[in-house]
Amino acid sequence: MTTMTITMTMMLLACPSDFAYNSASNTCLKLATSIAEWSLADDRCHALHQRASLVVINDNGKQTAVENYLKSLEGKSVPKETA
Repeated sequence: MTTMTITMTMMLLACPSDFAYNSASNTCLKLATSIAEWSLADDRCHALHQRASLVVINDNGKQTAVENYLKSLEGKSVPKETA
């Protein structure tokens, strides 16, 4: 089974080149597909960027940001992350 991992990084000056900026939440988002326990997935996020972490959707703003980000990816190829 492939699980979806969304990494959210608080915006500093600019998003890393492979992240998408979300102005509503002032965050950088990146979708990665892989199979992993939460702690390993979070470690992988930190390996991408020092301030990156798995997104925790705990309010409507984050929910909307993630939904809009995923809609923007429709029809695009998302590379599978390697373990």
